[in-house]
Amino acid sequence: MLGKELKLLRNIAQCCQHDLAKLLGCSVSTISNMERGIRKISKREEAILRPYLNARIPQILPHDKPGQKTPDPTRNTSSVAAPEAAGKDPMSEQEQESEEPGNYLAYTDGGCAFNPGGCGGIGIVVINQDTGEFKELSKGYEATTNNRMEMRAALEALAMIPRGSNIVLYSDSQYLINTMNGSWKRKKNLDLWKQLDAIAKGKKIQYKWVRGHNGDPLNERCDELATQGIHTWPKEIDEGYEDLPNQGQKKSRKWEQEEKSGAFGVLIGDLPEPETRYKYHLNPSCEMAIQIFNAKKQKSFKDYMNLKTGGMDGWSKIEMYKLREMVGEEAYQTAHSYLDWKGVLSCLKWYGRGLSFHDSIRKVLVDQEIQANCLNKNKA
Repeated sequence: MLGKELKLLRNIAQCCQHDLAKLLGCSVSTISNMERGIRKISKREEAILRPYLNARIPQILPHDKPGQKTPDPTRNTSSVAAPEAAGKDPMSEQEQESEEPGNYLAYTDGGCAFNPGGCGGIGIVVINQDTGEFKELSKGYEATTNNRMEMRAALEALAMIPRGSNIVLYSDSQYLINTMNGSWKRKKNLDLWKQLDAIAKGKKIQYKWVRGHNGDPLNERCDELATQGIHTWPKEIDEGYEDLPNQGQKKSRKWEQEEKSGAFGVLIGDLPEPETRYKYHLNPSCEMAIQIFNAKKQKSFKDYMNLKTGGMDGWSKIEMYKLREMVGEEAYQTAHSYLDWKGVLSCLKWYGRGLSFHDSIRKVLVDQEIQANCLNKNKA
């Protein structure tokens, strides 16, 4: 793209230099220098500018097809992604074959609350450079790792693009880019590498690294979407992750067979998890503490003791009949076999907040032991 063409498209699109500067994350003077030919426009900048301007000029879009949905020219010019596209499922294999191939730009990002074992999220922006259409996707996953989220983000992005397309995929993950380019060997996460190879067949892909948190607007947007995925429910399970909290639980519970006193002297067998779990407001500190707690394979007395609600939350005033309805009669009776009525109430609330049914019972037993010890000290 030449500077004169940029100025012409900008004038037709009725947007100012400030809009383009905000889109690229640069100064207005940089846009002015581009239009005057003093500064060259890079391919990456062109890949961002052209679809943005084309989307605001539907009458001059190339390759318009009958029935094709034209981008809305009245949308917010400060946004580089269409919110209505968020949450759409990737294309099926049949859809990928039926869709006409084109030139695409994809930005991806992924991460998790703490690495490894925390809740994860992915963020994706996909732009059709021929039509100016772009899509967003944000997803959340249960226990995972940063690298797996980066890979899943690329996997989901490629699944949104039809076969036969030319794709430039940007990511701030050197692990993903260097491995897909063949510079690094594949040692872990082999399940996802196989899926990436399969989804990449029939597509011409260039993998390019972009520095994260460095002002690139599309990379920053993907980071926002990934963070959004971490903090939204319900989440998907990262199939293939070897350290899911529920896996290996039987092995990690060998410590429970040892002779212990107090709360840890109560042997709790493997309990069936109730199918229903309502969603109420949690304090951020409590939500993060539960994520960290659930990621541990073996929990100590101190781990249970340190779990705090962080103040009143959405579960604090829920009545017993509603909690009983949530878990079902069998689970309620099981909890009652270990705890009194007040303990069952607290147990079901902790289950609702995100603990497993087993850990919810253990948490109440630990709290009761601490309370009993405090009372004994006061009497003494």
